[in-house]
Amino acid sequence: HKRSSTMAPLKTLFALALSAGAASAFAPATFSKVAASSTAVKAGKAPVFAPDFDYDAATSDFNNQFPQFAKWGWGPSVHAEKWNGRHAMFGWVFICASAYCKGHGLIPDADMALNLKEWGTL
Repeated sequence: HKRSSTMAPLKTLFALALSAGAASAFAPATFSKVAASSTAVKAGKAPVFAPDFDYDAATSDFNNQFPQFAKWGWGPSVHAEKWNGRHAMFGWVFICASAYCKGHGLIPDADMALNLKEWGTL
């Protein structure tokens, strides 16, 4: 059991090293990076990720092709990314809640018939 007692601190140190490395991904951008990108936008240069994309033309095309949806506010909009993120976070919450429920026996096993004495009629 000597080996397992020395492995626990090593696992802890490894986990801390990984989390410290991952934390740098959330560090704010340096001023030079922000200034360089904002001057490129002010100069009228197209963003790097979509050089030939015209958002206003895409929005008007959608409005012309699907007027019934556009009048309800559906389709490309400035709020689409925000709503996409909200729905993605709801999905993660649902995945975590499902895993918790499955791990604690709150969801019946799909491979077996239900035991009515244990689960009732649901």
